[in-house]
Amino acid sequence: MAPSIKRHTGGWTNGGEGSEKITYTSGYSLVAPFLVFSCPMFAMIFSYTIVELNGNFPSLVELITQKGFLYLLSKAWLPYIFGTWTAWKMIGTFAVFQLILMRVLPGRLTKGPVTPAGNVPIYKANGLLSFCVTVVTFFALFYLKVFNPADVYDHYLEIIGALNVTSLIFCAFLCLKGIYFPSSTDSGASGNLIFDYYWGCELYPRILGWDVKQFTNCRFGLMAWAVLTLCYAVKQQQEFGLSYSMLASVLLQMIYVAKFFHWEMGYMKTLDIMHDRAGFYLVRQVEMRLRSYTKRSNHSL
Repeated sequence: MAPSIKRHTGGWTNGGEGSEKITYTSGYSLVAPFLVFSCPMFAMIFSYTIVELNGNFPSLVELITQKGFLYLLSKAWLPYIFGTWTAWKMIGTFAVFQLILMRVLPGRLTKGPVTPAGNVPIYKANGLLSFCVTVVTFFALFYLKVFNPADVYDHYLEIIGALNVTSLIFCAFLCLKGIYFPSSTDSGASGNLIFDYYWGCELYPRILGWDVKQFTNCRFGLMAWAVLTLCYAVKQQQEFGLSYSMLASVLLQMIYVAKFFHWEMGYMKTLDIMHDRAGFYLVRQVEMRLRSYTKRSNHSL
């Protein structure tokens, strides 16, 4: 019989006989607050360096040295802290489109690994088809002049700011959901609020039938990786003409993302999904980290 996850003051314990307490909170009691409060700030500083300082980190150091860290925050974070209406529309439209594809596109139902509490998550394997539909839709909207992909580059810092706010609020919602209305018995709190926010309170949360991890990690995060690189290529083409370096960067990243979606059901059986709960550590960091990967193509401009 599979062991259950039980609440234990100061940590989590596997419900098997003679098991030892897993003291996650003891090791992360100082690290978790630092990451929760610092990562949003440094995400904006890093993005500002790439966009406004042309990726020149010595210039960043010089700016801090001459005018101070607070001045840097006033330039890199405060103007974009809540995003803009344009950025929110871009993010919202893309997210809704991906949610629709997850639901309506055909795909075989695939079982994930059995959880510690004996639950078995089930996924629809339509990732590669969703990727193809997304890319075709991207070029169709561009060709029909419904959407100019270069606008994404022009509003990049605003998008990062909006994603910062969205991810922080969404992680708070997931924390409360895992405590008060979880999707399965693989859930619960440790008693440390900041750690619960950081680590998450639910292993496989679902909202209205949508699997949260599959959406955030794959259909929003990885899919946006591909779309953003295409947006940067369009921007360069319109401004300077498409360079060989940009073309190579975009092709390699598109191949990588396509390969990922071909293997998506394999990813849903990795430690990222089996072990990491849906909290700041996984959900928020995936969303922002994948944006940083695309900065390689962004910097090619």
